[in-house]
Amino acid sequence: MGNRSHAHERAEEGRPRAAGMRWTLAGVALVVMIGVGTFAWLGMTAPGERQEAARPTEGSSPVSATPGPTIGAAPAAGSEVPPLTTSDTPANRLPALPAPRALVSTPLPADGFASGTLVAGFPVEVAGPVPGDDVIDTSIAVDDTTAQVTLTARTDATAESVRTHYQQAWAALSLTPGVTSGAELTYSDSFSSVSLAFGQNSGTGTVYTVYAVLRAE
Repeated sequence: MGNRSHAHERAEEGRPRAAGMRWTLAGVALVVMIGVGTFAWLGMTAPGERQEAARPTEGSSPVSATPGPTIGAAPAAGSEVPPLTTSDTPANRLPALPAPRALVSTPLPADGFASGTLVAGFPVEVAGPVPGDDVIDTSIAVDDTTAQVTLTARTDATAESVRTHYQQAWAALSLTPGVTSGAELTYSDSFSSVSLAFGQNSGTGTVYTVYAVLRAE
């Protein structure tokens, strides 16, 4: 009775193993059949047909491998970007303006006023009349190292010609044009400020006034 029971148990244990072996053999047989079929297809297909099948279809873009840079390789000639130097100046950059300078120096002239002529020490280079014009009056007022000067003159020329004269004269002194109002003209830098204004035309010519504030330091 005990022997029969043990035999029955061994038979029950062997059934799962036998089923597993059958599934394994079936899988191996399937793989062998697939391999045989593929080999047979390759044998029946001509080499030219296999190459034709491997070519890309019309309209598709072939993928080409582009070699990248090699690690540690020296850069090709002409591929380097040269560093900027302090001497490289953009072509559209304006040249530097000259450093401003004082147009008068100490000792400054004494305060004064003159009618029909230039007062003593008047800075003609900065605020003198247009050559040939009639001087009506001039004045100087000094405060420490700053001089305020005024010129009033009359001309038979047009206001435009007077304006052009002072534009050229003050630009030659490296003064910078400023904001104008009406017929007025202004130029300045960190030391000096000059302006031109026109009076009413009385029928005897054009009257104009030059006013300047000039610092010696």
